[in-house]
Amino acid sequence: MPFLRILFLIFLKLSKFIRNVFHSLEIVTIYRSIRVVLVGLFALIIAGLLNRYYKLPLQYRVCPSAYWSVTLDTGFEGFDNESGIVNGPYIVPNYIHFLRYGSRKLENVNFMDAVNILSAFKNQKPDKIFFHTDLGKFTGKYWDILMQVPGFKDVVEFPSIKPVDSIFGQPLNSWYKLWHGSDILRIDILRRYGGIFIDNDVYVVKKLDEFRRFEMTLEIIDEKSFGTMTLVAHKDARFLKLWHDSYKWYLGHLWYYNAGEKPKIEILNARPELVHNVQDKFGVRDLRVPLYIEKWKDWKSQFTIHTLVRHLHDLSALQNNKLNLTYPVTFDEKIIFKYNVTILDMILDCCKELLT
Repeated sequence: MPFLRILFLIFLKLSKFIRNVFHSLEIVTIYRSIRVVLVGLFALIIAGLLNRYYKLPLQYRVCPSAYWSVTLDTGFEGFDNESGIVNGPYIVPNYIHFLRYGSRKLENVNFMDAVNILSAFKNQKPDKIFFHTDLGKFTGKYWDILMQVPGFKDVVEFPSIKPVDSIFGQPLNSWYKLWHGSDILRIDILRRYGGIFIDNDVYVVKKLDEFRRFEMTLEIIDEKSFGTMTLVAHKDARFLKLWHDSYKWYLGHLWYYNAGEKPKIEILNARPELVHNVQDKFGVRDLRVPLYIEKWKDWKSQFTIHTLVRHLHDLSALQNNKLNLTYPVTFDEKIIFKYNVTILDMILDCCKELLT
């Protein structure tokens, strides 16, 4: 680490220079105080450089102390995210937000896309479903079926968005640009509208209304991360601003760092009261085995389930299953019946319109 040697030499030279100056003025006590300050500053600089360029394991990083006392002028300071609004009105609007942008392939709504959209419409019964997109309206036979479902087209809107290229003057990583842009946009969408943001591969099992009484709700996975696949938030939720501002230090080469790790470690570990945590209710963990090679009896205990349907190719348990089911697979209304597992039960429960 040659730059550390250079910094150390600069520190020694500066310390020697200050010592000589103060000795010549016979002010030794002040020099000693300044030396303590210099040592502290040098230690902070070294720690920051090590953390940025020689990544410490997440469990060894410390929450910035500033987060322990930060106060945001949003009207939520002191709000109880354990109990929420007990007898009053909902404070989060009954909006569902999907984000489909950046790829022309997303203009065509496939079978599993339609399943997840229909689950949100039927099981949440939202006032509006927003498809935030740069693609215009959607096409395909499954989209046409959705538009024929009574009431669906009455709640659908298509706000136009622009792809994210940078954050706080930092260009997004070219390899992860689409995904990191999506991470940022979901924060922006919730800060503008409030509501329920769900990923395109999330199935809504049942109504999320009980979480509309809280400032913000998400599922914490462990001490180092939370799931971003299902988020319920008031547009002025304090955590949304802090989460957005945490991108001032963007590490583009890391897939999930800014999305769900850095804000958990640096913000929510310091101020857990900013959100309501649902433990094992939003289905954000890896549930591919119970979904795709088992009959999971308790799937309805979840409020949402991250189906991970786009990731059926990279888990050996699926490829080598005892049921001799073929993975990866592209499901449609015919192929799905060859898979008598949990995912079929979920589709039969809400989406029979797609099976005709």
